[in-house]
Amino acid sequence: MNIVLKVKAWLRLFRAQTAPATALVILVPYLAVGGARFLSWKTLALALYATLLHWWTFGHNSLMDCAMGYDKKDPSKSHHPLLREDISLHDAHNTIHWGLALLMVAGAVTSTAIGANPLPATACLLLYAALGHAYNDGLSKETIHGWLPISACFSALAGFGWFLGHTGINWLGCAFLAYVFLTQVFEIGWEGNLKELAVAGQVERENLLRRMGATIQTYTPIVDQHETAWIPHYRFEPGSSRIFGLAVKMAAWTLASAIILAAQQALLIIWWICLTAAVVAFLTFLTEPREFNRPNELRAMSAMEIVSIYFPIPILVNWPVATVLMLAGIGYFYGMNRVIWGVDYPKV
Repeated sequence: MNIVLKVKAWLRLFRAQTAPATALVILVPYLAVGGARFLSWKTLALALYATLLHWWTFGHNSLMDCAMGYDKKDPSKSHHPLLREDISLHDAHNTIHWGLALLMVAGAVTSTAIGANPLPATACLLLYAALGHAYNDGLSKETIHGWLPISACFSALAGFGWFLGHTGINWLGCAFLAYVFLTQVFEIGWEGNLKELAVAGQVERENLLRRMGATIQTYTPIVDQHETAWIPHYRFEPGSSRIFGLAVKMAAWTLASAIILAAQQALLIIWWICLTAAVVAFLTFLTEPREFNRPNELRAMSAMEIVSIYFPIPILVNWPVATVLMLAGIGYFYGMNRVIWGVDYPKV
């Protein structure tokens, strides 16, 4: 394998395309009102650290799902680099686990060196590492409540960013941490479980949506009275799980809306109207009964995640900084998808 294909394989393992999600969870609270300056070497170094942290932690998730045998039972994962043997398990274990250890040490040093309040920043980093390992090392597959440790994990990461830039936390910081938690509950509890629902006979051990009555049914559509298309199609029936999906996302939307409306700024109100329309559109699509087409599902999930992540950014940082962060995130996401997957959505 040549060097270009090898690098692409590692970026796929790292799920590098979604690095802006981790970077923004750290940078936005770090730069929030009264926080650090945007144009500084510390912000640049933290952005680089956040990107590497995403690569290695998401790479760890990919590695453990394969090493524990889960991905081998899932036909939708057959193109992943460990299953294709583009990367050996030996190389992946050594690269990922040594890298994670070094990144945690670097995070602790960062908390001490540049943190406005090093003790809670380090405590948040410790919670992030412990909860993330718990999720990646089995809870993501062996319990219907895997959404809980990973949601708390990302809230702790947001706390790490906040205390790097602030000596204490106010109501706005607490609201942002709660918003991150609820956003992650929807991403993992709804979207993650939806992707893992049974398709073509593949059945996960635990799935929250299945417990709530959701199914993906196989059928062959009738082309006309004399001919049947034998290509299988899939239909998603949410059952009572739709209530869960709607409730979680609307709780997050209510929290963000209350903060935005309290600010009483005309530009933020326009922002709220536009993103509310997007949230309603994507939420309706993702929770309604429909034909299940995996590429379309992944595009809709990606769009919902972008909207959800971007919703609170202009509340915490000024518009010039928010605009730079959001444009950079979108450019990186779609550009990296094209580079490593050849499409405009993550094939995961």
